[in-house]
Amino acid sequence: NLPRLQLALPLADAIPMKDGSAALGIGAFAYLQGYPLQEGSAVSWFTAGLLAYPEISQAGGLVAGGMQLYTGSLTAAAYRGYGRLGLGENDPFREESGILLSWALPVRTERRWTDFIDGAFVAGFHARSERTAEESFGLDAGPEGTSAVSFLAGIDVARRITDNAPSGGALETSFGYDLILSSFPGTDARQRLSQAFSLRLASGLGGLLGEIELRGRWFDLPPGVPLPDTLSEPRSGSLNPARPGLLVVSPSLVFTEGRGTAGRLFLEKNLQWGENSCGAATPDTGLPLNFRADPWYTAGFEGSFEEGRARFAAGILTRFREGEAWDPLGKSRIYLSFKLDALRGYVR
Repeated sequence: NLPRLQLALPLADAIPMKDGSAALGIGAFAYLQGYPLQEGSAVSWFTAGLLAYPEISQAGGLVAGGMQLYTGSLTAAAYRGYGRLGLGENDPFREESGILLSWALPVRTERRWTDFIDGAFVAGFHARSERTAEESFGLDAGPEGTSAVSFLAGIDVARRITDNAPSGGALETSFGYDLILSSFPGTDARQRLSQAFSLRLASGLGGLLGEIELRGRWFDLPPGVPLPDTLSEPRSGSLNPARPGLLVVSPSLVFTEGRGTAGRLFLEKNLQWGENSCGAATPDTGLPLNFRADPWYTAGFEGSFEEGRARFAAGILTRFREGEAWDPLGKSRIYLSFKLDALRGYVR
């Protein structure tokens, strides 16, 4: 029951350089899938992708696969990426690589037509390293890097309820909560415990849903270390973690067509609070809890495929702020996001 090729696509990308040019990347992607050994069992799968940037001597890639393991499911991935850390003209370049392992134990899984409930305990391991520099660097050059090792345990639940009426009324909810224990090889920093959560509510009629999503985290971590991958991160990119508390508020208008597919017009606003206890300087706002609202707004459109708790999306976004002219080229980017058991994150 070896996986067989299901999809193969060419890939292309461009990394904006500080001189206004772009480093072009070319590559390919392939997806392979097996078949269930018995009715109702999970399928094995494997995917791989590669991008090469010959002008700057860089490359990125992903190898991942999954299979059923007893009553649970096991997923593994290894990746490497290179690009700009943010959308600003002075933002640095970052190279990152990592290994991820995920295991999920279903607690309750029921499906009837389009209605379902899917809940599981999840656990994961993530080893990650990254290098950052103000100027672009190649595979065999550049600065020294930092690394982190994280262990994750949590719960993940998704539910959809419809009234079976011709209008197609629906209520969708999902909730996730993770505890993350991180250590930092090569530093004197002690282990740190972090938390992250996500809550989504959506309701509507006839394939049009109004949605509100809250994603939050508490990352009281040493400065300069890689952050754990979670979907609590803003779509536009990591914020300065000098304030450990983060809440992302995201209202959306969702267009659904077919089982599991959707288009989403969204807006995001980031709220931060707290003081870091690990050596990072935290500016004082003078407000209760050292609260700060990020002056930037993020808006965009994404297409997604969702199956129970799993979700894969690709989209385009732009950032803007009051009192400043909108720069659609300099403040826009394409991204991918994924959520599969304990594997969560963004590819930008």
